[in-house]
Amino acid sequence: MRTKTQVMKGLLSGKILLPIPAVATKFDLRHNNTDKQDHFDRTVLHNLESVVIEWSYQIREVLKLESSLLLLRGLNVGPETELGFWKGRQDNLQCISEQFQSPDVQTMGNILHAKESSYYTTFKTLSKEVEHALVEARDVELHLRPLRQHIEFLRETEFPRTHILIPPLFHTICLIWSHSKFYSIPARIIVLLQEFCNLLIDQV
Repeated sequence: MRTKTQVMKGLLSGKILLPIPAVATKFDLRHNNTDKQDHFDRTVLHNLESVVIEWSYQIREVLKLESSLLLLRGLNVGPETELGFWKGRQDNLQCISEQFQSPDVQTMGNILHAKESSYYTTFKTLSKEVEHALVEARDVELHLRPLRQHIEFLRETEFPRTHILIPPLFHTICLIWSHSKFYSIPARIIVLLQEFCNLLIDQV
């Protein structure tokens, strides 16, 4: 019941909330071995491994998302969509990262490690992938932020006069290309340029 409630809260907030089995907090790695305790241990371990599998699906769905998806679906979105995507991605990954650092999740990792579970590697890999993706999202969101002002200027300017706004816009895009570690990828710059083209077409 607790895990279902966590997932529902996540859906309502637009963020991924990882389901954490309550039984993980009742596990004692220092207990003496008994048949009853061993059965409890196996039950707990099975529950934790099942949760790691579920997390894997949830997190990988987030990680594989790309801002180009809407364009590929034929939607004429503007650059605000790009900025919104990376801000939302950063917030979502930050939320997941904080959950990985929580005491309950750290306890889960300790149990998987102590019991030599084959899913401990998956657990650690997910944590590392989230941290890497979070570093990427922070970098991109930071470097795209100056574009917001350019978007506002383009929105507020009549089309015949927008030509004077193009040189400073491209200067900013060139700075993003040269300074952002993770956005200096042709495919991503192409998406951004397409979105600005859509904005200019809307202004006509």
